[in-house]
Amino acid sequence: MDASSCKNLQRLCLYLFVGYALIIQAVAAEKEVPGTRFGESVGALTLNFHYCYSCGYQKAFDGYVNILRTKFPQIRIQGSNYQPPVINYQLAKLAFLIKIVSIAWVLWSSGLFTIVNTPIRWNRQQATKLYACVMIFFLGNAIEGHLIMTGAFEISLNDMPIWSKLQARRMPSPQELMQIIHNQLQFCDQPGNPNFVK
Repeated sequence: MDASSCKNLQRLCLYLFVGYALIIQAVAAEKEVPGTRFGESVGALTLNFHYCYSCGYQKAFDGYVNILRTKFPQIRIQGSNYQPPVINYQLAKLAFLIKIVSIAWVLWSSGLFTIVNTPIRWNRQQATKLYACVMIFFLGNAIEGHLIMTGAFEISLNDMPIWSKLQARRMPSPQELMQIIHNQLQFCDQPGNPNFVK
């Protein structure tokens, strides 16, 4: 393979990678985790779960729904993604941009250090471009993922918080959650209680 065909192959790989990354970024920006609703009865109590989707808490939510639907069929259950703070979201987008620019820089650059001495690390990186690109990609993904993970699993009944993983630093056991809901339902059923909306 001569030098010009190698350069063309590098450019083609770069264009494909940048195009793929931009498409993924656009799809991710448009795609929001849909709210999930179970038991759509009007006027019923609503149990809201706000969980960290990127932490994999969707399965935990589904497990709680299966347990709670058998015990409390009258409660409407909703689940949605707990959004990260705006600054973390913006920093994750910046990390994505830096990742793409770094990969493009490694693939496209060859003679950046013609005037000054070339650093040894730069020579090594140019010798193993594929390895450098893969490492930048995975390191960038790790940073992005860390920035958008909230670790949240917040539960509220009729917009009144009943459990916060951010405060308790653990998930509730199914028995704990059922006891809390049972206590709230007893509180709700007390005559003359104007503080709880049915």
